[in-house]
Amino acid sequence: FASDTMKYHLFFVARCHVLMLFSTYSGQMYQGIPPVNKKLKLNVDDGWVIATAKKLSDWWSWVAEGANPFEKNRGKEVETFKEQDPVNRLFILKALCEVRLEQNDAVCYITDEMKKGVSIGNFRKDKLGSASDGAIYWYVGDSTIGHRLYKEDVLVGFKNNWKGKDGRLTKPVTNIQWETVATNLNEFLEISEKLCSKGRSEATIGEHLKENIVPAVEKFQKKKERDLKRRQQKNERLERLAFANVFQTRSLRERKAVSYDYSDYDRRINEAIKATA
Repeated sequence: FASDTMKYHLFFVARCHVLMLFSTYSGQMYQGIPPVNKKLKLNVDDGWVIATAKKLSDWWSWVAEGANPFEKNRGKEVETFKEQDPVNRLFILKALCEVRLEQNDAVCYITDEMKKGVSIGNFRKDKLGSASDGAIYWYVGDSTIGHRLYKEDVLVGFKNNWKGKDGRLTKPVTNIQWETVATNLNEFLEISEKLCSKGRSEATIGEHLKENIVPAVEKFQKKKERDLKRRQQKNERLERLAFANVFQTRSLRERKAVSYDYSDYDRRINEAIKATA
């Protein structure tokens, strides 16, 4: 990732982390995940972190990859979670979501909705399309979080000798790389034109971007520009008002007519002497 793109990506990850954290903190993510502990107070002393660790202890190998970060430090779940970076925290909360989706009520709900004709895309993110070289394009976006286009490259390392020890076949090494392709209107326009100039598979993705996604990105960017202009105008009005108040305060100071009469001068001197006496 480029530096600016990385900042934008981390901001998005942090935003997702906050939204999922709010859902977890309110107890919504624990409904339907056995066993249910009614005595556990989620909003006291980071109780939701302890609850998360307990829920994941039996499910981690099914819903996540790698070692469970809570297993190494039993009894120190809160400290362990706070030591994780935002991305790892997001993976932990994602694993909790996966556990929730494995429960019977969630599976039955999705099955029933699909029987009614609801698209599977309402429950999971579908890929935008695949290029001729095997690259997969994924689109994420709405009018709140903005719009992003990702590219997933799946690289399979084939070996000349597929047979390992004892004559068993060895599994090829798979390496998956992600790239943020577009995050603003100019980048979406550029990638759509680039894809349209390639093969049929790429052209299909490019046309879809032009017809369905670019208009939404353009609308979102215009809204951002209007909001920015509105804030600038508001700040300018506040600055003018503050300046006017200062000027008005000075202009309303009481002014007395100048008198060149010596009697008036003597009177002021006497008043000053009396005041200090």
